[in-house]
Amino acid sequence: MLHRLLVFDETPKIEILFKEILEADGGEFEIKRASDKIDAEIAINEYNPELALVSLNSGKAVAALKSLQKKNICPPLVFMGNNLGVKPKELLKVKAVDEIELPFDPAEFCLKIDDDIYLGAGKFDELTGFFKKGWFDYKMEKLMKKKVKGTLFCMSLDAYSFAANPPTRLQLQMASYALKSGFKEGILAINGTMILGFFPSEGKRAENERYINGLIETMCAAADQPPIFICAGAAETDMYDFSAVDTYVYANKAMGLSLDAGKNCVRYYK
Repeated sequence: MLHRLLVFDETPKIEILFKEILEADGGEFEIKRASDKIDAEIAINEYNPELALVSLNSGKAVAALKSLQKKNICPPLVFMGNNLGVKPKELLKVKAVDEIELPFDPAEFCLKIDDDIYLGAGKFDELTGFFKKGWFDYKMEKLMKKKVKGTLFCMSLDAYSFAANPPTRLQLQMASYALKSGFKEGILAINGTMILGFFPSEGKRAENERYINGLIETMCAAADQPPIFICAGAAETDMYDFSAVDTYVYANKAMGLSLDAGKNCVRYYK
């Protein structure tokens, strides 16, 4: 998946450096640089970026972007610079989805850009605090290129209640928060009412199964009353030649087995 970034910066060839860092992490990027000699509105209209990185040394660009935001024709912005805690007055009136302190750690930079592209596009679920499926697909695609072994799992947040009552918004929020708190590694996202998760693991299936079941127990306990039932399915990436699509398909099928079993425990597709 190719992503387009526009960099407002006076540093020559900084876009080449950014492209090398991001593509070494497994992404595909097309990156352009616009100096203060180029009109910001023209640059944005011509290139139509998904995200614009704005350096604090680009004074003219900052002023132009403020005007573009008022017209609702500005892409999501990320500020870059030293000592971002002390911003120029004109910058305080410009909205940004994130900030990148310079100098940056390359790994952290890649994580931020990945997240900010999807934050800016609204691919974030306010109720549960999870990114949406597009972000998850992109992250999985990168992991599968690196042939990362692990377990992908699906959990239904339709959360069939034992008392035949639909779960409340608060229950869903509490269950989601409990999952995030207990899930220290890997990635989590939401697709409708289904949670998607992947964690890298060289462990045996039984070990990974215990880990996922522990997460389910924590979620159910956090949701409180009435008790909820969370069906879950899982599949291992190396079983499907590191295909993110196939792994998801079989984890989803396994979730049907869990639903048929009627217990709060994960099932793998046989």
